Amino acid sequence: LPNYYVQDRIADIYKDWGQLDRALELAKLNVAFKEKMGLSEALPSSYSQLASIHAEYGEFELAEEYGRRAVEASKKTNGDRHFYIINRAMLAWILLMRQKLSESRILAGETFREAALDGGLAKPLSEYVFGIVLLQAGELEAAKERLENSAADLARMGANITLCHAYKAMSWLSHLRGETESFLTYAHKYLELAAKLNFVRGYLPATYDQLEPILKYGLIEGVETGLIQQILVQLGEKAL
Repeated sequence: LPNYYVQDRIADIYKDWGQLDRALELAKLNVAFKEKMGLSEALPSSYSQLASIHAEYGEFELAEEYGRRAVEASKKTNGDRHFYIINRAMLAWILLMRQKLSESRILAGETFREAALDGGLAKPLSEYVFGIVLLQAGELEAAKERLENSAADLARMGANITLCHAYKAMSWLSHLRGETESFLTYAHKYLELAAKLNFVRGYLPATYDQLEPILKYGLIEGVETGLIQQILVQLGEKAL
């Protein structure tokens, strides 16, 4: 089974680079192969991956469909509780993007509380999602606590892709609160880490409102402008 999870990761790499068509092609092949071979324990990961790629396209209805499949498949296989929690946290984020704030908040809160007991990477991942939900709900102080805690744990664990998301959210939160020094700190951390990872996407354009102040800062100050140009190409007509 580990080899099949590696196949999923290859599609994720193409997604993060912004090569969405190639990522989607590989993800669909992964799902079709696992379904044909009856690899039920590996399907939750592949369904979650398809959900993530459709979210990158802004196709949140399809993202929700595959997100729910990932959760149900995890439940049926009685697989790793860790991944079950992560899949539910991902679904909570997708529901938020679909403007289903109430449902998203309930699910995000549940997964965060469960992950706090479970530990491991599920804890900071679910805490990050809960922080984003609280941020969208306007509960800025509670969101700040969740996002700061998740960022610290993600950095310690080396979960750099999600750490990029956390830095982006923290910079946006600081921007909303008018905390200039904090905004500049997190904006710089985001650009520096994203450039190191060649992390071009990050759910564009759905999270453009969070990213726009960071891009403006980077262009004005000359920070990681090569990465910013790649992001602007991905954004197309919605770019600055």
